[in-house]
Amino acid sequence: MTIYLDRGPFLTIPDKLHPGQYKVIRNPDWHGELPEIVSFTDFLKWNYTLEYGRHIRELHHYRQLQLPWGVPRGADIETVIIEEGRYDRIDHDSFDMYVICNVVFDMNGCRQCQKYIVHGYYCSNGGSDFLCDAELYNGQFIRLNNPLDEFLVPILSKKDFESIPS
Repeated sequence: MTIYLDRGPFLTIPDKLHPGQYKVIRNPDWHGELPEIVSFTDFLKWNYTLEYGRHIRELHHYRQLQLPWGVPRGADIETVIIEEGRYDRIDHDSFDMYVICNVVFDMNGCRQCQKYIVHGYYCSNGGSDFLCDAELYNGQFIRLNNPLDEFLVPILSKKDFESIPS
């Protein structure tokens, strides 16, 4: 999978020489302006990647992080990259967050990638916690009661859309 975050001053791209690792390069198309609308997932990537990496490393250090099969407790975490986010509206002021991170473990030169889902919530009146816990993510379906897209716009089903009066 190729991850390009091409809306900012830097691009995060896979390192072809080191599978599972990423490198950051300057965006040649960047002219100093930000897009008018930025997705919440991009906002997290630009501003909270270090915090998500720190949280996962801390859970690993205190042996609270579930490890995939074949990864020993003493393995080091090399990189943590935010891949995508899923959001579930609670009410008009808050929503739950399910942020999927790609974590690369280094085991004496051997690398293994594993995805984790980091739970959190946002409340506009304060009391937000983006980093509640983390668990293994293997592509399973995330059930959302009131899903929001990455721009925090409600996703309507066809049935819900047809029930809106014109």
